[in-house]
Amino acid sequence: MTIAQVLARDLDLSIALAPQQKSLFLNRLEQGSQKTDFCWLWRGGTVGEDGYGSILGMRVHRVSYAIHYGQIPRGMMVCHHCDVPACWRPEHLFCGTAA
Repeated sequence: MTIAQVLARDLDLSIALAPQQKSLFLNRLEQGSQKTDFCWLWRGGTVGEDGYGSILGMRVHRVSYAIHYGQIPRGMMVCHHCDVPACWRPEHLFCGTAA
């Protein structure tokens, strides 16, 4: 799969999680991460060649955004203020576009 295909797929995923799913995912994120003073880095298994982690087929930073801020608007990317693809720290994430 090309990077363009991955981005297109991710933009189509409008993740919304039920309360019990949030707790389950947050627990898995906590267990599979290394928290530094700055970033929370996903180390729990799947990390693609592009540096982005995934959990159950979803990118970790997008799952974190959905847990902490709610549903990701369709067609929006979840971007990092820190520019670290493996980071899922909520304060580092925001919705945006590729422009």
